[in-house]
Amino acid sequence: MKMTEPLSPVPILSALILPVALLAGVAIGTSNPTYVFAAAGALVLAIMFLLRLDESIVALVIAVHILVDSYLGLAVYQIALLIALALLVVCYFGRSEERPWTGPRMIWLWLVFLALTIIPMYEGGAFSLTNSLGYYLEVILSPFIMFWLGNIIAKDTSAIRRVFQALAFLAAILALHTIIEATTGKFLFESARAQASLLQNSNFQLQPGVSRSGRTAQ
Repeated sequence: MKMTEPLSPVPILSALILPVALLAGVAIGTSNPTYVFAAAGALVLAIMFLLRLDESIVALVIAVHILVDSYLGLAVYQIALLIALALLVVCYFGRSEERPWTGPRMIWLWLVFLALTIIPMYEGGAFSLTNSLGYYLEVILSPFIMFWLGNIIAKDTSAIRRVFQALAFLAAILALHTIIEATTGKFLFESARAQASLLQNSNFQLQPGVSRSGRTAQ
């Protein structure tokens, strides 16, 4: 039986833009700018989902994990993992002949692996449930979800090329930031938490006068 084609995103997108834009306008006048950026990011992400920019969303997941989850220390509420799970759901309900749905082979073996790793993650979490949960999500569950998405997204050579092009753009941005920081000594958009962490760890110096890439000893 031939699969039905997914609905055109144009009417859905038109219905979403107006209320979200209205809410964003209210947030600009009454709320913290952080909520404004979050609302804008959610709108952009919704547009990417509706337009089925799957390859770009995969790269966005990696970028969010580096720039948001890791930088802000979001151990449990991992935004990148939530986006990846949302993309997995969209791929399932938006499956078609052009975008076939596939799952990991021997899924039962993967489920056994996910279950067996719960105990060692808990015991190795420094007796902290939050630390154990964050470690499990980042080291076990997130890679599995990304592996599953890779099986779906990598449907042809052009799709793989688009993913690597997006990742190359992200790498170029990170490299540019590193060059600016190493040249000027200014860490762009540095949060108070990150600054305190660097001071506590002596800027992650490898040896006196030598710091890790992207951070010059002050």
